[in-house]
Amino acid sequence: MKLYRGYKEKPEILDEKLENEWNELNTAKQAASEGTKNPIDVINRMGSERFGRWAKLAKIAGSQFFTDDEEMARGFAGEKGFLIVVDISDEIAGEHYSGDQIMAREGKPRPISNFVFSGKELARISKDGNANIIDLEIERRSKEGRADSLEVNPFRTIRGNDDLSEKDRSALEDIRRTISDGHEGKPPKA
Repeated sequence: MKLYRGYKEKPEILDEKLENEWNELNTAKQAASEGTKNPIDVINRMGSERFGRWAKLAKIAGSQFFTDDEEMARGFAGEKGFLIVVDISDEIAGEHYSGDQIMAREGKPRPISNFVFSGKELARISKDGNANIIDLEIERRSKEGRADSLEVNPFRTIRGNDDLSEKDRSALEDIRRTISDGHEGKPPKA
């Protein structure tokens, strides 16, 4: 089963180095929290830079919510965001299912399935080769670039129409029509 999570910024996955740093900073935060419930005291004791790093790593090590609704995840990430795609067995996905949640996309609320993984579990899945990070802006530019390259260089080798986008097919038909009309190699009329 494929599960998706959209991010506005490039996500980090908890590798061994980040996990060690997280454990060290978590221990420092616990020590700084002794005897106080005031978060300002904790920040002052730890130092704002270390506390900020702890907060960032807490997001990476903490719960990661995924859905089986790719469109919803892509919508959350936006055109310039990132998408983590996890490909796991249905059995493992079932173990991490945490119910449905009502979410809205384009003003239309609908239930979507939630699957929850810890940062450590996500790291293990990634290490096994079952997680990919997709840069949506690069993906979009790649698709657009492929269509634009046909228009810029109509003399490239084309293996077949099956792998061409609609824009490429249209441009190719225009080229074929121009050639079949006998305009090939003739200068334009003045």
